[in-house]
Amino acid sequence: MRKINLSGKPAVASVFILLAIGLSGCLSLVPGYHVYDEFTNTHRYTLTESESNSEYGSDIGEADIKCSRLVTANSESVAFYFSIERETNSFGLEPKGFMKANGKQFEIQVSDIFDEERSRDRTTITKDSTATGKQRKTISTTHQNWIVTNFVVPVTPEMLAAIRSGRDMMFRFYFGPDMATYKISKISTLMYRLLDQDPRKK
Repeated sequence: MRKINLSGKPAVASVFILLAIGLSGCLSLVPGYHVYDEFTNTHRYTLTESESNSEYGSDIGEADIKCSRLVTANSESVAFYFSIERETNSFGLEPKGFMKANGKQFEIQVSDIFDEERSRDRTTITKDSTATGKQRKTISTTHQNWIVTNFVVPVTPEMLAAIRSGRDMMFRFYFGPDMATYKISKISTLMYRLLDQDPRKK
């Protein structure tokens, strides 16, 4: 698997999930996990994590994933939000993918696909000594470009039933000749507690 080198990104998602696990079921105490939106009368539950692409040699890199559950007085819905880093010479996301949970495979249609082009300059300063003993400083700058593909995976009742029944979950997406596979680990561990929360019974 090729990993796009974008060091320096804050590891907020990992800290968030580790904190949640340490609270032993007290997910409501994690900041941002449960938010009540008084404008829409909606309870919003969100879990996040980052996962690397399991496919070796792919131009598709890491994914930031959010699982969002919305609960209103009369309905509820669950969706996964993906932001996937990829090389500039890679192909765009195909709208059809797959999800597997509890040994069951589902074909999925992603929605709201849009790409963001990102870039940054990185400056490196190197110091060494010349033959005469003088200090020499070398400054070099490299320019890096990459693409972030954002999209949504709506969760159907059948998918939700499989998620509730087991603790394994993975997604497969296609970017032209490249595959991207993400094994959901941290969200899987906490997903069942997220689904059991029902503010309507309080």
